[in-house]
Amino acid sequence: MKRIFTFFLVVSFFSCEVVLSQEPSCRVLGCAANYGTIVTDNSTPDTAFASGFSFCFTPPTPFKQVYWEYFYTGPVNAFFSQSFTPPNSPDSVDVDWAIFDIGGPPANLNCPVNTTGWVEQVCWTAFAPGVPTGPGIGTDPTYFATANTYYAVAIIVSSAQAHTGVANYTFTIDDPTLNGSPLTALNCTSLVLPVKLSAFNARINNCSVNLEWTAETETAFKSYEVQYSSDGASFKTIATLPAAENLGTPQKYSYTDASAAQGNVFYRLKMLDIDGKFDYSKVVTTKLGCVKSPFSVYPNPVTDILTINNSGSQNEDATVKLFDNNGRLIYSHKMLGGTNTINTHHLPNGIYLLQLNNGHEVQSIKIIK
Repeated sequence: MKRIFTFFLVVSFFSCEVVLSQEPSCRVLGCAANYGTIVTDNSTPDTAFASGFSFCFTPPTPFKQVYWEYFYTGPVNAFFSQSFTPPNSPDSVDVDWAIFDIGGPPANLNCPVNTTGWVEQVCWTAFAPGVPTGPGIGTDPTYFATANTYYAVAIIVSSAQAHTGVANYTFTIDDPTLNGSPLTALNCTSLVLPVKLSAFNARINNCSVNLEWTAETETAFKSYEVQYSSDGASFKTIATLPAAENLGTPQKYSYTDASAAQGNVFYRLKMLDIDGKFDYSKVVTTKLGCVKSPFSVYPNPVTDILTINNSGSQNEDATVKLFDNNGRLIYSHKMLGGTNTINTHHLPNGIYLLQLNNGHEVQSIKIIK
């Protein structure tokens, strides 16, 4: 059964996972906004919470529909407020609500909503017809939202009332506010980060780690921060790559970490859009356990300039040679100690063989352009 609270002025935090049996009861509205009158469907079968909310509900609590909104706080802490008003009629619908910290931009704005990992922050129940409910309304708690955080709002149409003989019933969603000011377009755009990765991989080449990823879409997107960790928990940024200029089409990126420590290494991408919002990619890991060569070659794949670092002693017999896929020598030059470069801009895309000889050892590396 449901429990009614007459006091609750501080936010309570619980680490429970909330899972809703949502189809066909799930509806996604999108950004927290004024949606006016919402028409619900009384013919929808009652659906029970698969596991209960942390404190407002005791399973199995039935509901008709759950409507999802999202909002982003921006750079400052803020009080979030919004009202949900059942009509003042004998057949009034019972509207309840809850707010979740969802940890980052929502993966999508479609049903069913995946609530795995979300943490419920506050919830409330209301029975009275015509009386608004919602965060910051009447005696209900105003929700204190942390800066630079994404939240989901569940607006729940309860099955607590019979709605006898009524096929449809309504409730009204009014304007939301942050710190008393209307929620602006800044908070209600790009809820889903405007980049979609289809691949992110790490592989070892000559004791360096080559990272490669593909962005299927990029819209109003700023940059990628490559982050490294030796323990999988504490990450630091080691490079920043700007987003490609021809946005909206698949883009391939690569970065070579030539100074990774031996043993297990972990990488992730911090993805930033132009509004300052960000999200993290999955973490990829590999293991370095090899004797360090005097050569490091990057980037690979290459677009324009291929860099070869020769950490061995300078030798007048040291050479660098590049062969095409048919074995023809297309470049040969004396290799100096330190940094050497090859301009590959004029070369067609394909597979090449780079041969490095510092007078003491010879190494061959496949190069992709």
